Order: sequence, then C-alpha cells, then structure tokens
Amino acid sequence: MKPALAALLVVLFGAAAPPCAARNADQTDHAWLTRERRQLRFDYANDFFAGKDRYYTQGIGLSYFDPALRRSPLMRLLPALPGAERHYGLALRHSGFTPTSLAHDEALRADRPFAAYFHLGHRLISRDRERGLTLTAELAAGIVGQGAGGKWMQTGIHRALGNLLPRGWDNQVRNDLALDYFARLEKIALGGGRAERAVAGDATLGSLYTNASAGLLARLGSLAGPEKRAFLFIEAEEKLVGYDA
Repeated sequence: MKPALAALLVVLFGAAAPPCAARNADQTDHAWLTRERRQLRFDYANDFFAGKDRYYTQGIGLSYFDPALRRSPLMRLLPALPGAERHYGLALRHSGFTPTSLAHDEALRADRPFAAYFHLGHRLISRDRERGLTLTAELAAGIVGQGAGGKWMQTGIHRALGNLLPRGWDNQVRNDLALDYFARLEKIALGGGRAERAVAGDATLGSLYTNASAGLLARLGSLAGPEKRAFLFIEAEEKLVGYDA
C-alpha cells in the first residue's frame, strides 16, 4: 500500500499543565495514528486561552511519523512490543515557562524562573491490538535557556496582541544541554465501539526531568475509522517527581 500523508491539528485551549509537567499531549495521545502511513501532527497550547500567564505558558509541538524512519540508528535504542505494529516518528517541541508575575525585572524568590526549552526526539510507538497494549518510547535531546528563544517568542506574541510585555526574561535559566528518555505503557481495560478506558504508567529519566506517574484515561468518539477520527481524550494521574529543572 502506497503511504499517504495525513495531518492533524490540535489546539489545547488553556495550557493547564502543572509546573512539573514533563510531557505533552502528543506523548500520550496515540489514537490518531493509522497503519502504514506518513502522518503529521501539530500541537499548540497557550494559557492565553484561559486568561492566565504563568508557569507552563506555551507549548508548540510538531510530530512526523514515517515508516522510513525505522532506518534511523537511534530507533534501535527504543524498546517495542514483540510482534506489534510500529510507528516511527520524530518530535520537535518548544515549551515556555514563566513565574506568577511578568511585571518584575528582578527574579522572584520561591517561584518558577523564566525558562524555555527546545528539543528534537526520536519516538517509537508499538501497539498490540489483540492484547490492548501500547508502548511509547522517546529519546530527546535539545537545549534549555536563552538559546531556546523563549524571550523573543513570548515578547513577540505579547507585542502583537497588545498585552503586557514580560520584563523578567533577563533572569532566565542559563544555557544548558537537555537529554531525556521517556517510556510509557498503556493497557486498555475496557473498550469497544466508541469508548475506551485504560490504565497507564510512564517514567522519564534525564537532565531536564526525572519522574514517574500512573493514571487512568478515557477516549470517547470515533476511534477505529481508517480515514477520519474524532475523539475526546481525558486523563487523570498521580506523579512522583525526583527532579524538575
């Protein structure tokens, strides 16, 4: 079958991730993937939609899946379920973080600093449909600090919208390399038709984040269509944080 290119646009209204967020929706939401196709996904989250401007303030993600990416040597470092269908992808991500106030030139004590990170990851998603298992693994490398461009990006957006210009980016964290390894296992507990309920656990180990979490999730909608899918994704979890840069 000749691969086709499918595209998905996801906009998250109100980037409500907590300060210790270590992953984006594209790392947990895999139901949009179909078999044997090149697929592109764009995610955008901004707390502007929720009328706030603090902590996880913006996230931009671009994911591309292509069977040809299996040839990348880095894919060999990612585990997969035996005998399962496999999706090989690249994930480009930029995230920005701010303290509770943008109106101060000085650093705020006991508050999150201004920070941004930019990285590229190799991602392998393997799905065993018969057992209802999905394993996601990702190895990502990038930069945190001034080189990630958080200052000019947030300042440019605020200037274009006529909002308060952030004044504290001169206190952002210094440039440093970031390397993270992420793995997540999901098991469908109840499913069929237009609803799935599952349990999941994941862990991240790296210079940016080290943590583990477990939770419950549900998907509602059209999940099995070969061409068009529409669904609602909901997840609740508990997280144990070892390190959060």
